[in-house]
Amino acid sequence: MGGRPPGGLTASPRLRRVVLALATLLALGATIAIAFAPWLLVEHPLLLLALAPDGADMVLVAGRLGPLPLVLVALPLRILGVGTAFAVGAIYGAPVLAASRSSRVQRIRGGLEAILDRFGAPLLVVLPAYAVATLAGAARLPPRSAAPAIVLGQVVAVCAAWFLGDALSAPIDALVAFLREHLVAATLLCAAAVLTWQVRKWVTRN
Repeated sequence: MGGRPPGGLTASPRLRRVVLALATLLALGATIAIAFAPWLLVEHPLLLLALAPDGADMVLVAGRLGPLPLVLVALPLRILGVGTAFAVGAIYGAPVLAASRSSRVQRIRGGLEAILDRFGAPLLVVLPAYAVATLAGAARLPPRSAAPAIVLGQVVAVCAAWFLGDALSAPIDALVAFLREHLVAATLLCAAAVLTWQVRKWVTRN
């Protein structure tokens, strides 16, 4: 894959809007999940899983919900989320990296391409994370190679979360019991932390 052209994935304006809309909705869901995490974990674990099917949330709810919701809810949503992350990287990441005059950014770009030249799509199976998919898109991994690796990687991630959640069921149950006793305070604390973070981001941008 050496000698990649600097441009991003060719995409129509409509596709770009769809990708950005999906990315925004997924980010919004994750933000809501973090803000109300204690309440969702205790009272609505399936909704927590639907809003933010990341590794930690899958592990936390696996023992209470069982494997079926992980397969029917978390797996397709993770495939959608990681696929969207790859698309964002593929469409927008490569041009940003190529246009940058920063030597550090160019080193990062070269490092990404070197890693993918060596490992290719299997990297998305071994490291099935959103950030890795975004970086793979920015480093111009072909979508036809990335797609099956993303799907397989998310199957691995869901299976790992189920086994880990089952193994940690005792401490997770203890955490849920603690949060149930302090549900209002814990939820307000999380919501305040998220609100503060969002306000700081807005102030920094403006």
